[in-house]
Amino acid sequence: MSAASEPATAPAVLELDRLTVRYGGVTAVRELSVEVRGGEIVGLIGPNGAGKSTTLHAIMGAVPVEDGDVRLSGRSVRGRAPEAIARSGVALVPEGRRIFAELTVEENLRLGLSGRRSREGAEEAVEEVYDLFPVVREFGRRQAGALSGGQQQQLAIGRALVMGRACCCSTSRPKASSLRSSRTSAAPSPTCAGSARWPSFLWNSTSTLRVSWATILP
Repeated sequence: MSAASEPATAPAVLELDRLTVRYGGVTAVRELSVEVRGGEIVGLIGPNGAGKSTTLHAIMGAVPVEDGDVRLSGRSVRGRAPEAIARSGVALVPEGRRIFAELTVEENLRLGLSGRRSREGAEEAVEEVYDLFPVVREFGRRQAGALSGGQQQQLAIGRALVMGRACCCSTSRPKASSLRSSRTSAAPSPTCAGSARWPSFLWNSTSTLRVSWATILP
């Protein structure tokens, strides 16, 4: 597994320092070191089983870290509960989207607000997601389970974005290309174009996110 990024001069927001994660006697991640700086988009690249999802779960505190450290804005978050890490501004877009099908699109989106430190700026965050993904506004009163796979992916990303502003991580699985994509969606979406190319609106969205978010780890 390797990490690909562009050079950046902004301070590191997320740091992995010789991160090691084991499942019993199996080492899933071995001494991985990555720095993700403000405004930077970094991709974890590797085949299935390389430890990409495990790395993101370790960042979120969902799996224990055997050795090394995870730092957010210079402070260690190793050993902290996932909800505490989320309130520090780290959001995870899980594989399979994990939306609540029986709730409306708006209700799903607003569930992300529970991860914020305070309600200040909450409505502005919702409006920003609506601007970024108009389909989320358009189908706000529709049951989320009625959305297409690509629309659900936009909702899942939007739900993560309203939580705060530090780092957004995605565990969607890769296809043949080195770009991140969703194995469960056939329609063009923020993480799947059905080919080695991402759709143009994804690149437009990530350009916006680079300005408004500190880091993106897809």
